[in-house]
Amino acid sequence: MKENRIEKMIIVLLLISGVVMSLVQFLYNRSLWLDEASLAINIIDRDFFELLKPLDHNQVAPILFLQIEKLFSLLWPNTEYGLRLFPLLCFWASIYFFYKIIKKQFNNSYTIIFALFFFVLNSTFIYYSSEAKQYMTDMFVLLSVFYFTLKDYKNEKNKLYILGISGIIAVFLSNVAPVILFTCGAYLIYEDFFITKKKKIAPLLTLFAVWLSVFSIYYYFFIYEHPTRNFMTHYWAFTLPAFLPLDSFHSFFSFLIDQKIVIQDLIFTRLTFFTYIMYLLLLTGIIRIILTKKFHLLILFCTPILLHLFLSALWLYPFSYRLILYTVPCIIMLYTSGFNYVVVTGFTKLKIAKFCFISLLIPISFLYNLSKLPIQYENIKGSIKFIQENISENENIYIYSFAIPGYEYYNSIGFANTKNWHSVYSSRDINELNDLRGKTWLLFSHIADEDEEFMINHIDSLGHTKIKEFKTFGSSAYLYDFGE
Repeated sequence: MKENRIEKMIIVLLLISGVVMSLVQFLYNRSLWLDEASLAINIIDRDFFELLKPLDHNQVAPILFLQIEKLFSLLWPNTEYGLRLFPLLCFWASIYFFYKIIKKQFNNSYTIIFALFFFVLNSTFIYYSSEAKQYMTDMFVLLSVFYFTLKDYKNEKNKLYILGISGIIAVFLSNVAPVILFTCGAYLIYEDFFITKKKKIAPLLTLFAVWLSVFSIYYYFFIYEHPTRNFMTHYWAFTLPAFLPLDSFHSFFSFLIDQKIVIQDLIFTRLTFFTYIMYLLLLTGIIRIILTKKFHLLILFCTPILLHLFLSALWLYPFSYRLILYTVPCIIMLYTSGFNYVVVTGFTKLKIAKFCFISLLIPISFLYNLSKLPIQYENIKGSIKFIQENISENENIYIYSFAIPGYEYYNSIGFANTKNWHSVYSSRDINELNDLRGKTWLLFSHIADEDEEFMINHIDSLGHTKIKEFKTFGSSAYLYDFGE
C-alpha cells in the first residue's frame, strides 16, 4: 500500500511538472521567430472574416485555429501571451488525454510513469506549448479524438455523436485531421468486426459520411487551389526535403534514416546508449502487440505515421520535424508497450530496479529538461530593444529580409516605434549595402552565422566604422557609420 502511494505521488508530480515547466516557458515570453511573426501579423492585422481568406507572408493555418487565436489576441492584446495561450491550453489538455489513454491501456503504475516521463518531460513539447502556431493543436486533436474513440460508453449512440462532433471540430482545427480521422475509422471498423463482433457497419458508415462531407466542404473552400500551394511545395521539397522520394532505393532509405534521427530528437533519445534501449523497447512493443493479437492498438499507433509518410510520397503533405510532432505520442505508446512487457515479466519482484528507475532516471531527466528552460532560438525582441535604447535622430534601420516579419509585428504592437527603416532582400545581396549612407543600424534575425559574417566582413572591408554591436540568441544589431 505504501508503494502504491509512492507511485501515485510520482504520477501526480509528473503531471504537475508538465504544467509547471510549460508555464515557465510561457511566462518567459520569448521573442517570436520568423514563422510565428509571419502568422501573428495576419492575426492581429485582420478581422475574423478576413482570416477566412488566404493569408499573407505565405502562411497557412487551420481556420478554427486562426479564429481562436484572433479571439485570444483581442482578450490579451499587444503581447505574445494572447497568441500563445491557446497552444498552452492545448498542451495541458494533451497531458490529460494522454494520461487517460495510457491509464486505460496499461494497469501497471511503472508503465504509466514511463509513458508520462517521455511525454511530460519532453523539452520539445514544452517549447511548442508556447509556439504561436498550430503544431501543439495537432497533438491535442489526435489525443482527444483517440481518447473519445477508446472511451467506454454506456450508449453506442452517444459514442457516435461525440465522435461525430469531435471529428467535425478536428477538420476545422487541424490540417492533419484527415490522417487522424482515417486512423480512428480503421480502428472502429476493426473493433466492430473483430473485437465486439457486432458487425453493425451502417452507423459507422454514417459517421464516416459526416466526416467526409465536412472535410470535402472544408477542402473546397479553404484548401483547393490555394495560392500558396506551389510556394509551399517548392519550399518543403527543396529547402527542407520533406517528401518521401520514390525514385531510388538509396534516396528512399536515406530519407527514412534522416526522419528516424528527427523522431529521436523529438523524443530526446539521440544518446547512443538510450537509443539502442528505445529501439529494443519499440521492437518488443510491436512484437508483443502482434503476439497478443491486439491489432487494434497497432492500427491506432502506427497508422498516423505510415499514412503521413504515404501522403508525403504523393507530395500532398510534408513529413518534417514540426509537422510530425503530433505523431510522437503514438511512438511513445509503442515504446511503452514494450516497457510494460519487460516490467510485468521481468521486474515484478525486482524492487531495486523500480527504485533505480524512480530515484535516478526521472529526477535526472527532470533536472536536465528544467536546465534547458526557457528555450529560445531567435531573440529579435532583444535586438530591437537594444536599438530602441541606443538609437538617435537621423539614424536609419536597415533590416535583413528574414527579420522583417518580426520587426513588423513588434512595430505594430508598439514595442518598436522607430520610423526610418529599410530592408535588404537577400542574405548575400551586398550591392544594397554599398548604397548605405550616414549612421545606420543593421538588424539581423533568422540568418545563418556564415551569411551574417559574410555581410559584416564586407562592410568592414569597405572601411566603414562600427560604432555599436549587440548579439543575442539568433539575432544581432550593429550600428555603422557609412559616411556621406
